[in-house]
Amino acid sequence: MSRNHSRLGTAIQICLRVLSAAMTLAAALVMMTNEQSTVVFGIPVDAQYTYSQAFKFFAYANLVSCALCLLSLLLFLLIIARRRDCCSSSYIPARPGGDDIGDGGVCHHDGYRLRGEARECAHRLDAHLK
Repeated sequence: MSRNHSRLGTAIQICLRVLSAAMTLAAALVMMTNEQSTVVFGIPVDAQYTYSQAFKFFAYANLVSCALCLLSLLLFLLIIARRRDCCSSSYIPARPGGDDIGDGGVCHHDGYRLRGEARECAHRLDAHLK
């Protein structure tokens, strides 16, 4: 998959998560603020969401769904930020004449020494670009 497809997929995920959070919040607000009045046999009757257990459940379920959508958006953005930082901030220039022995799993990559997650990220990046 090319980088453009990856960026497009990321943008689509962000848009869908924001859209779903906005729609569930709108549904909850409409349910909670809506009031209706009608006349039944000459008696005025008011209706609110609190009069029915099903409507209460629907309104609260939409609020919970909105909160979970926002939480998933936050986690998704944190994962994206961590992936970008993984490869950009963990490069350490290699020591001239230095060796890997006793360095705790250091590998050389394009003239740089990599440690831990940066090494794994560089290998994933190489595999992705091939």
